[in-house]
Amino acid sequence: MTSGADPQISVIVPTYKDWPDLAVCLEHLGRQTLPASAFEIIVANNNPEAEIPPFVRPPANARTVHVLEPGSYAARNAAMAVARGSIFAFTDSDCRPSPDWLSAGLAAFDGLADVDRVAGAIDVFPAGEEWTISELYDRLFHLRQKRFVERDGFGATANLFVPRKAFELVGGFRGDVFSGDDRGWNLRAQAKGSRIVYCAEAEVRHAARGTFDALAKKRRRLTGSTYQRQSERLRRRKLIRLPVHFLLPPSKRRIRPILDAPGLTARQRRSLKWLHYRLGLVTFMEVFRLHYLNRVPLR
Repeated sequence: MTSGADPQISVIVPTYKDWPDLAVCLEHLGRQTLPASAFEIIVANNNPEAEIPPFVRPPANARTVHVLEPGSYAARNAAMAVARGSIFAFTDSDCRPSPDWLSAGLAAFDGLADVDRVAGAIDVFPAGEEWTISELYDRLFHLRQKRFVERDGFGATANLFVPRKAFELVGGFRGDVFSGDDRGWNLRAQAKGSRIVYCAEAEVRHAARGTFDALAKKRRRLTGSTYQRQSERLRRRKLIRLPVHFLLPPSKRRIRPILDAPGLTARQRRSLKWLHYRLGLVTFMEVFRLHYLNRVPLR
């Protein structure tokens, strides 16, 4: 990247074994309406190997940091340590930022305090013309950014703008967990007086997970993070109980997104409920593996 005045925004993109998606993400970042001189792109390469495949062609305002400590949060922390912008714009390597993503995100800070945060919209889309059951489940239960902001006070790092001053106030992400600190860090920021706003115009698109294996991998990662937090709070691991409720048919409260979603057929709702139950079994088995077999969380 050419030298000169510091950019206003540092776009931070962690990646792990995801080169094809990263190549597409970087193409979209290269089409931003915000002038290239106003932002830098930092790819936090979390792969064991430092080399980047030749088909990945970063824009001229991009650079790469190689982060050996495993986990996307550790990778984001390492990227922030070398970033030059006053605002950090987080997205993931499997996201497709819209051309106005950075311009809209930057404009949303008008009138906000210098530690406030902006969460942009996340449009989950299918691989083909028709939604598979796994893709529908991913859309209904994950990356519901507007709900995250309005109900829970946090934004997913798939599309999150945070001033540098907020990290100076709160500290960085937890580098020892593989999932869940999107919420954790944002709630720590909220406790320090930082508020969050939702910006529909600052949109990224995110491909829905199309297989049960992909959903199960995410569920294991989330379960591992939750287990770590519970272990720390309870201090003695023997106090943690197996989540046996996952062995029972799911309650209406837990499948409310399925029940409330418009336009689904009765067959789709049945398939989604069965998928939800199967993922509950994944949670049960992962807690058993972590607690009773004394294994480590998966990334």
